[in-house]
Amino acid sequence: MMRGPFDYIIEGGIVYDGTGTPGQRADVAISGDRISAVGDLAGAAASARVDATGMAVAPGFIDAHTHSDIPALLAPLAENRLYAGVTTEICGNCGFSAAPVGKGQERQFFENYEGLKAAWNTLEEYFKGLEKAGSSVNRAFLAGFGNIRRTAMGGDFDRAANASEIDCMRGLLVEAVESGAIGMSTGLIYPPGCYAAKEEIAAVGSAIGGRGLMYASHIRSEGETLMEALDEALFIAHESGMSLHVSHLKVNGAANWHKIDQLREWWAKRQNYGIRVTADRYPYCAGHTGLDSLLEAWTFVGGAKEELARLRDDRTWEKIRGELIAAHPDDAYWSSVGIGSVYAPEHKRFEGMRVSEIARAMGLDPVDAVRALLVADETRTMAMFFSMDESHMREIFSWEDVVVGSDSSARSSEGPTAVGFPHPRAYGTTAKVLRQLVRAERVLTLEEAIRRMTLRTAEIFGLKERGRLSKGEYADVVVFDAAAVSDQATYEEPARYSTGVREVFVNGKRVFSGGKVTGEKPGRVLRHGK
Repeated sequence: MMRGPFDYIIEGGIVYDGTGTPGQRADVAISGDRISAVGDLAGAAASARVDATGMAVAPGFIDAHTHSDIPALLAPLAENRLYAGVTTEICGNCGFSAAPVGKGQERQFFENYEGLKAAWNTLEEYFKGLEKAGSSVNRAFLAGFGNIRRTAMGGDFDRAANASEIDCMRGLLVEAVESGAIGMSTGLIYPPGCYAAKEEIAAVGSAIGGRGLMYASHIRSEGETLMEALDEALFIAHESGMSLHVSHLKVNGAANWHKIDQLREWWAKRQNYGIRVTADRYPYCAGHTGLDSLLEAWTFVGGAKEELARLRDDRTWEKIRGELIAAHPDDAYWSSVGIGSVYAPEHKRFEGMRVSEIARAMGLDPVDAVRALLVADETRTMAMFFSMDESHMREIFSWEDVVVGSDSSARSSEGPTAVGFPHPRAYGTTAKVLRQLVRAERVLTLEEAIRRMTLRTAEIFGLKERGRLSKGEYADVVVFDAAAVSDQATYEEPARYSTGVREVFVNGKRVFSGGKVTGEKPGRVLRHGK
C-alpha cells in the first residue's frame, strides 16, 4: 500500500464506503483531489492528520433534489449544506433551471433575486459565471423544461406548442446537454409546463434520447390523479428514451392517502416497465412551494404581472375565490397550510403561522387572507402544505431506489439567502434521515442510509467517480458522529444548522472543520460525460 506522503490522513474512524457494506475500521488518505489510499496507514507520512476516532467516515452526501441554481451565486459557501455533510447538489429540478433564459427575459427572470447582478442566456454562460464565483460544493444540473418552453414560446405559453416551437425546444435541450446538463426536468403543476401535453414533452425529450440521461419529474398530480400522473411520466420517459426519476415521491392530501396501496404496487412492478425507475424523497410531511400553487392554471397565463392583476381585480377575484372554496370547502383545511417566506413588511409577522391563524388576525376568511398575502407580496408568498402521512414517509424510504433529496436551496448565514422563512428541510434533511430513520426508527441501517445518500445517488444521476470511498475516487468525504448527528431545524425555527458533522472535504479540500466553515471553495460543476 502507498505510504505517502499524503495531503491528509483521516485516521481511526469507521469507514462506510458507500456500497452498503458494514463499516470497517480504516484510515483514509487524500492526495490532491483524490482518495489515494484506504486501509491501515499507521506510520504513513501526511501533511495533516484528522483524528476520526469513534466517528463514521463516509463519502460526502449527495442531495438528489435541490433548487440552488440561482442561490448558488448568492451563497457560494452553502453553509446549510456543509453542516449537513452535503458535498454535491443536483439542481435544475421541477422544470426550473438557471438556463436557458430567452433573450429579453433576463429582467423578468432575475428580478426576484436581490443582490444578483449577473445575467446570462445559455447554460454554458451560467456555468462560466458559477465557476468564476466559486462554490464550497459540487453541483450537477438538469435542464428545466419550463425554462426551455418559456424561451421558445415567450409569454404565449397557455396552449400546445406548434411544430416550429417544438423544434426550437429540442434545439435548446440539446444545447444544454452538450454544455453538460445531465437530463431534463419537468414541474407539471407549474406554468408553463402545466400547459404541455405528454406527447409534446416526450417529443422534446427525445432529442436527447439514447444518451443515458435522466427525465426527472415533479409529476402532474401527487394526489387525486396520482396513478395517472405516474403513468404519464412513464410514457414520457419511454417515448423520449430516458430513465425516469420521480421527484419527492408521495401521496398528497388525506383524501388520497388510501392510494398508498396502489403506489406500493406500482413501485413493486417498476422492474417490468422497460426503463430504470427511481425516486427521491425528503423526511418531512409538509411540502413547500408558492402559495399561489393553490390557484387554477388559467390564473398564471401571461406571467406574474398578469396573475397579480387578476388577483387585484374584484370581478376576476370572485371567480378565483369560488374555485378555492370549491377545492377546499372545509375551513379546517386552512389549518394545514403554513406560511413561509413573506416579502411585504407589514406581513412579516405572519411567517411560520397557519392561514387559519392569519385570517383571524386579519379579520378575514381564509380565502380572502390568501388573496391579501399574495397581492401584498406580488404573488411571491411561500407556503408549507401539511398534507402527507408520517407512516407513508417511513414506508417510501424503505423502498429500494428511493434516495434522499431536500427539495431546498443553498443558504448562508449572511447575505440575501439568510432572509425569509424556509422549510426546515433546507437545514435538516440528511441529519433527520440519520437521526430518525436510522437511529430512532430503524427504517434503514446506517450503511444503507449512507449508500442511498452517496453511491446510489451518484449512479442514478451519472456522477462519475463520486459517491464511493475507494482509491482513485474524488475526495468528497464527511466525518460525523453517527450516534449523535441530529437535525435542529423545526417548522417554528427552520434556520438552524444540523449538529454532529465534524469534517467535510470537497475535491480534497477541507471545507468544514471543527464546527466551522473554512471558506474554501473547491466545488465544481459536474458536467455530463466528464
